[in-house]
Amino acid sequence: MNKKSSYKKSLIALVVCGVLLISALIGGISAKYTQKTAKEGTGADITLQQVENETDFYLLENNVDQESDGDYNAVKEGDNAYTDQGVTYYLIPGTILPKTAEVTVKNKTNLPAYLYLEIGGLESVDDDLAYSIINKWAPLDASATGTTGTYVYTNGGTDAVKLAGQTETKVKVFESDRLNVDSLKKLSEKENLTILCYLVQIMDEDMSAKEVFDDRVANGGLIDTTAKLINQFIVGEVEATIAETFDGNTKSNVTVKNNGNVPALMRAKVVVNWVETVTVDGETQYNVIANPAGHTASISYNTTNWQLLSDGYYYYKGYVAAGASTEALITEAKATAGTTYQLQVEVLAEAIQATGFTDDLVKAVKDAWGRSYNANNNSWN
Repeated sequence: MNKKSSYKKSLIALVVCGVLLISALIGGISAKYTQKTAKEGTGADITLQQVENETDFYLLENNVDQESDGDYNAVKEGDNAYTDQGVTYYLIPGTILPKTAEVTVKNKTNLPAYLYLEIGGLESVDDDLAYSIINKWAPLDASATGTTGTYVYTNGGTDAVKLAGQTETKVKVFESDRLNVDSLKKLSEKENLTILCYLVQIMDEDMSAKEVFDDRVANGGLIDTTAKLINQFIVGEVEATIAETFDGNTKSNVTVKNNGNVPALMRAKVVVNWVETVTVDGETQYNVIANPAGHTASISYNTTNWQLLSDGYYYYKGYVAAGASTEALITEAKATAGTTYQLQVEVLAEAIQATGFTDDLVKAVKDAWGRSYNANNNSWN
């Protein structure tokens, strides 16, 4: 039974100078031909049918590009459109991942053969990644349940298709050209989804497709196998950290860095106090005073890239890519009068994932921060 894709609302976690667990995909695909030794007959050796070209049986998928907000798009044109090495994805609940695996059989053999598909992994996380196998494949036996196990090519019919001759056959693996990331509640730090295809010569017309597959080596027939397409999902993170320059008197170039591996939206609150250092019974203590008389400070904010809202937070106008930093929030902060107390400027930064289904992202930010971000004009409200 195929698992139907669904669009589930996902709780998108918030981090405060901390971590949002999210996730990615790596694949490797190519074709390699192997042939069993010919059997000896009573009068002469039996010569098995040869293939014409080992590249006539292969598995490919589109490369992908990632946008600044973290969404992925399939590469459709150019020399880099397709890959036999696979791609890497960092997954976030509510995103859609291009996934276009397709097997091609062309001029492979003049003898009849069955085409098989093996899918493994992710048995316990079907609710996290919603996808289904296209109905041109049928389960080979009871081991093929949900979206795992072994399948045979039927082209949508009830019987396995016998491939032969010069006809080119192209078969997609998934019903849709995308995987829907519904949630990541079950996904562990590393999970694999593997795709493997076999082309097996039919040595005995009386054998079923399952018998041909099970006895493919013992029968001494032609066997061709694509390398595995390995989809590796790696748990990632969004992490907000503060960077600044301080010379002992002046704090400057205060930025927020996304130390995670997916884009994020950022906000920060600036807390300004004055601190008195005193010694009581041999121990150092710090007394915090908000506005001591005779003490003033000068703090310059970057309001071009940061927007101050009524809740007292500065919201960054734009997405912050993985490993990138914001423009400076504070360009300079220093005490301008008073020496009894020391100026203390604290920046508390928060980050939240920067992509997902539009409704889910808006809801997540609204639930977490009570605000909405408009990517069209880089503004908050």
